[in-house]
Amino acid sequence: MWWPSLRAVVTAFVDACSVSAQRWPSPLAQKMPPVYEDKIQQFHSYVIKLRKKYDFEPNGTKLPPMLIFKRKTYPKETIPPGIIVQVQEKGWINEDIMAIWFAKVWSRRPGGLLKKPALPVFDQFQAHLTEKTKRVASDLRTHLAVIPDGLTGQLQPLDISINKPFKVQMREEWSRWMQKAGDNLTPAGRVKKPTITEVCNWVLNSWHGIKQEVIVKSFKKCGISNEMDGTEDDLTYLDSDSEDSSISPQALGIIIPETCSAIIRVLQKDYIKLPSTPQEWQTVASQFAARWDFPNCGGAIDGKHVRIVPPPHSGSYYWNYKGFHSVVLMAVVSAQCDFLYVDVGKNGRMSDRGVFRQTEFCHRLTTGGLDLPPDAENVEGLPFVFLADEAFGLSEHLMRPFPQRTLTPERRIFNYRLARARRVVESAFGIMASRFRLLLTAINLAEYKLNYVVLCCCILHNFLRKFSGNQYLQPIGPEAGLRLPELTGLDHALPGLAPQTAREVRDRYVSYFNGRGAIPMPADQ
Repeated sequence: MWWPSLRAVVTAFVDACSVSAQRWPSPLAQKMPPVYEDKIQQFHSYVIKLRKKYDFEPNGTKLPPMLIFKRKTYPKETIPPGIIVQVQEKGWINEDIMAIWFAKVWSRRPGGLLKKPALPVFDQFQAHLTEKTKRVASDLRTHLAVIPDGLTGQLQPLDISINKPFKVQMREEWSRWMQKAGDNLTPAGRVKKPTITEVCNWVLNSWHGIKQEVIVKSFKKCGISNEMDGTEDDLTYLDSDSEDSSISPQALGIIIPETCSAIIRVLQKDYIKLPSTPQEWQTVASQFAARWDFPNCGGAIDGKHVRIVPPPHSGSYYWNYKGFHSVVLMAVVSAQCDFLYVDVGKNGRMSDRGVFRQTEFCHRLTTGGLDLPPDAENVEGLPFVFLADEAFGLSEHLMRPFPQRTLTPERRIFNYRLARARRVVESAFGIMASRFRLLLTAINLAEYKLNYVVLCCCILHNFLRKFSGNQYLQPIGPEAGLRLPELTGLDHALPGLAPQTAREVRDRYVSYFNGRGAIPMPADQ
């Protein structure tokens, strides 16, 4: 299957919406959510104020690394030169070790012996903010630039550019050690743990492998050392590790939900639109009748699991019967595989019917708020219906197949006609998942951002169906034989006894499909 290029998608969007696409030298990644803008502005203002006063300028000088071991006593092994080793019972830094860091590491910076003013960048870890730490820093004429809470991923040079290559180097050091570890086994045949000396050498080698220019650029990416005239503002939040200066993952986590929100705001009203008049419903029904031989049908209904990385402390709230965390995408689909209605965000523990009952569509369907065509205007005077699988409850306007244990030849024909028309909802999910492969992975976003992304995929599916139909969507038909990726279906809760009126409506459709509305049946049916 061939999919349209990004250029084709953008061109179709531009032509359809009458907008202009102009390339700007400044990247979108510089825009931050409003909740963080004030914090970032205050941080940068503080840094700029001190830079103007003391002419701070990072030059990429690498200070000796400090390694803290989780133990009570200082190791007796030989510590290689160029690294500072400390011990702490819980394996983390406290204000006493911070004082040692200032004395043994920070004092080795250029100008450290003369106590020239300096500006280290710290995160919000408790040991960085104690009165003792501030007092020691003040004695060394050191001004602390503390990153606001929640913005380490945008303002911490170590997180932005340095930690990743450092960890890669550490993994390589460990791999080389493991290759040689077969000669150093315990009597039980297990690999002995590495010595403290070996670990120190791993850290030293990895630290020496970090290029000086990476350190310099990491500060510019965080907006800490950029030129004052604005000529280096385009470096902010860009990924300096790649040659094409692609946007960093931290910025993408902001840009993508914002872009999806904008697409939803502009396109949803035109491209996911539920019919609102009997005439519009009859247009949808005529497509089902012409293409799938099912009259008086307003759409096919189904739900799928969208795999997610669960939010913190969510427990089993999103855990589904298939054994993974998910949210539910519920949709009503037309005969052309377009989404007429979408609901996303319900937790994965719920069944099809449970999710459907909580949607606005179900409420309007049961209370008569959809303005469906009256029976007198429909084929054979039959009620206007929607199609679903056996997980949904049978009602006057919602048809589901007969269970296998009660099948007769006439009911088997009804089930075939219903399944044949209902396949459009499965095809729509499969086509969308093929185009937007994100839906086949575990999405690691906050819940509200996740809902934006999934809803945006549904809108763009309809948009591309309209403006790039031949390229985006292969022909759909009984013999098309589409093989598409599948999203996981929902759990089928046991249905209750359907109302008598609903059973009568279904029986009337059985009579029609075996009488005046009969069509040639495949041999295997």
